[in-house]
Order: sequence, then C-alpha cells, then structure tokens
Amino acid sequence: MKKAIASTILAGVISLINPAVVVCSLLPVSPHLDSAIAQTDETVELPPPVAEGLALYKAGKVEAAFNLWLDNMIALFKSVPVESEQEIAKKELAIRMLGQYRTNLPTIATLLSSQHGACKGYKIIKIVKLDENTQNIYLESLHQKGSIFMKFTTLRTEKGWAIFSFSFSPDIEDIFK
Repeated sequence: MKKAIASTILAGVISLINPAVVVCSLLPVSPHLDSAIAQTDETVELPPPVAEGLALYKAGKVEAAFNLWLDNMIALFKSVPVESEQEIAKKELAIRMLGQYRTNLPTIATLLSSQHGACKGYKIIKIVKLDENTQNIYLESLHQKGSIFMKFTTLRTEKGWAIFSFSFSPDIEDIFK
C-alpha cells in the first residue's frame, strides 16, 4: 500500500509545479448552473482534514482553513518514502512550493471576503471515488454574494485521510477540468 500511495503522490507532484494549484478568478459571467453535475447532492461524511478546514472557513477564518489544508498536504508529501535523487528533488520542490503559497493566503482571504462575502455554508456536489484509496470531493461554498466551488483530492493513508490537492473557483466548470 505504501508503494502505491507513494507512486500516486509523486505522479501528482508535476501538477503542483504549475502555480495554479489554488485558482482564484473573477465572478463567473453566467451565475446560473447549467451543469447536471451541479444539481447532484449527496449526504456523506467528509474526510476530517476537509471537514475541519470547512468549519474554519464557514466561521470566517479563511486563512486558517487554507493553512490547515496546506499543512495537511505538506505532511502528506513529507511522509512519502522516496529512494532516487530525482524523486527526492521532486518531493522537496513540491513541499517548497506548497510552503510558498502560504504567503498568498492573506491576499486570497481578503479577495474572497470582498468579492463574495461571508460563507453561509456549503453543499457537497459530488464525491467521485477514483480507486479504493483516492477520491475527488466537489463542494459548493455558499456565500452572501454567490458561490465558490471547491475540489479536494484526498488519499487514504495508513494514518487516515489526507489532502493531496485542492482548488477553488467561482466558476463550477473550473473545478471539473
């Protein structure tokens, strides 16, 4: 199981090199939802790191929520056993880049609050199981001035669920790309 998780994590490191891990853009041109996927709602239990961050987010502690999610991702990447120098370099780069996102959190929190208002709650759009240890969680965060859509990719490890990546956008189609 460790080898499979390590392979999955290292395969995704390349996607983290792209500075668009966390996407924040302007309000969507068309605020109505045409996607049939957006009309789906499920009642399920979210993995603890996702749920804990959402509780902070809903309480208005946006920066704390993002810090929790980033810390969880960094801990996951640090726990991956690697052997080759190339894998070590990729792992170190991914951890360094995740740490750099922390400097943008105050700006992101301010931008979210000013453009969308306070978070009133969230809905689960869909959870897609990619395999027995990996899933994508699609959420709609309900704000005073509109919605923000979120996607979390989570991995089940020997220590429980961990966040591999997350992204968000006011345009639902962005999170399904």
